[in-house]
Amino acid sequence: MSLVLVAATPTLAAARITADAPPPDPASASAAVAPGSGTASASGAAVGSAVGAAVGSGRYANLQRTPFRSRVTFVPVTLDRKGASRGLVEWQSPRQGLAGAVARLAFGATQSAAAQTDRIAEAVRIAEVARVAEAARVAEAARVAEVARVAEEARLAAAAAVAAEEARVAEAAQAAADAEAAASAAAQGAPSYTKYVWTSGWQAEIDSCQGAVDLSGNYGVAVIAEHWSCGGSHFPADGTIIALTGVRSGTYRVGPVVAILNANTERTDAIPRGYDLLYQTCINGSNATMSFTELTRVG
Repeated sequence: MSLVLVAATPTLAAARITADAPPPDPASASAAVAPGSGTASASGAAVGSAVGAAVGSGRYANLQRTPFRSRVTFVPVTLDRKGASRGLVEWQSPRQGLAGAVARLAFGATQSAAAQTDRIAEAVRIAEVARVAEAARVAEAARVAEVARVAEEARLAAAAAVAAEEARVAEAAQAAADAEAAASAAAQGAPSYTKYVWTSGWQAEIDSCQGAVDLSGNYGVAVIAEHWSCGGSHFPADGTIIALTGVRSGTYRVGPVVAILNANTERTDAIPRGYDLLYQTCINGSNATMSFTELTRVG
């Protein structure tokens, strides 16, 4: 059986009586403590009478042979001292409720700040990942560009080496040809005639009669020319070694006349091709008999 007594004074004690014996009959307990009964002492007397009656009955006869074991515990109860109790204990006071609300608001604010901090940290992490990825992309593009640059430099260097080798071979071949021509000229003797090629030009330069004129730029064929009266009449015969000076120089062997053309009816495409050089003059000063003499370079 358990019974709790509560007082209305500011500080009091509640007594709890517990017994190890079986509880009394509910009807007896109801009769002993009726709702709305008077004071606590009257209720206690009624309970005592009920307990005595129960012990005397046969149902609880064993209580006479078994010592009654009970525990009485006093629990201090403190009510609100600031005013009317209103049925609130200390943890339910308005001040405690306000403090709890403030604490909950502070906790919520802390959680919100923590969440905001987490979001900022995540944004920073994402930005850092993007920055690292962009840096890697730029570095890769720079690496590819550098590889392409090195490859292009290697290609240009190889092309330059090939061109230099070709130039060297051509120069060596030219040197060999010049040496051969010089040797041939030396074997045939020194030039016995010298012709001065004073300029390149066309009819006006020929008419000035200052020497032979290089007409190669106008004909598209290597030709020097002069009037019959300005030197053509005494140009050396076939087999003579001559020296040319001026804008076209070198040592040549005079060959035969390879063509006689009529300037009034024939064009420049009739001039023979395939010779080192041709010497042109008008036989007896006539345009109808323009002779072209072969000149072979020998030095």
